[in-house]
Amino acid sequence: MSRAKREQSRKRPQPPPIPPSERRRGRPCTPLIPIQVDGLGPAMLALTDAQRTFVIAKVELGKPNIESARLAGYSSASPHSLEVKGSQLAHDERIQAALLEAGQRLMRSEGPKSIHVLVEIRDDKTAAPKDRIKAAIELLDRSGFHALTEHHLTVEHQLSDEQKDARILAQTRGKNPDSWADVRDQLPLLGDERWYSLVKRGYARGWEPVQFVDRVQRYLTLLEWQPGDGVAAAPPMPTSPASSFMPPTTAPPGP
Repeated sequence: MSRAKREQSRKRPQPPPIPPSERRRGRPCTPLIPIQVDGLGPAMLALTDAQRTFVIAKVELGKPNIESARLAGYSSASPHSLEVKGSQLAHDERIQAALLEAGQRLMRSEGPKSIHVLVEIRDDKTAAPKDRIKAAIELLDRSGFHALTEHHLTVEHQLSDEQKDARILAQTRGKNPDSWADVRDQLPLLGDERWYSLVKRGYARGWEPVQFVDRVQRYLTLLEWQPGDGVAAAPPMPTSPASSFMPPTTAPPGP
């Protein structure tokens, strides 16, 4: 007789499988806390009695997972059964939705009591002044009389090297260094050796900021232009000698 046949003959016959309907189930969970179903939300109503008790124990009694599972009636036969079951329940999406629902309901119901506590602290003359003031501020904030907050923003413009040299050049030529119209005419001169040799920082592409400001001003003119009835003419464009400045054909000398 082959080895496979000998091993097969030694195997004991297995009984037929038990149908699921005839299998023995564990004892039903008997919660240790009575739960009133009236007034519960849809998330709580979707749970079993034991699961509802688990949620109530955590939200209203502040119990940890293990104690909440014990109060819900789950078995504690094995050493870690309540720990495992409590963790499973706490991570169940249905339980988490019920925890949120029960927590919001508790906050709404306990809100008036919290207000009374704040009023008692505010009116308690034996309490520390800072505690009474803080309670008064909390009451004002929650009644719509909160303090107004003001934010101040300081914007400072830092002149570029080109603008500084253009101001110096404008002052040298008898122009107003604080006037953009005068400084605007000096900026393109910083690309000419006859002029940039007179200033501290030397050569600069001064025509570029002039062209940029011209484009911004033209765009602003388009935004502000409002044609009247029957007027189809294009808006006037600002013209200035500085708008015709172009880069010099010769590059500045090397260092």
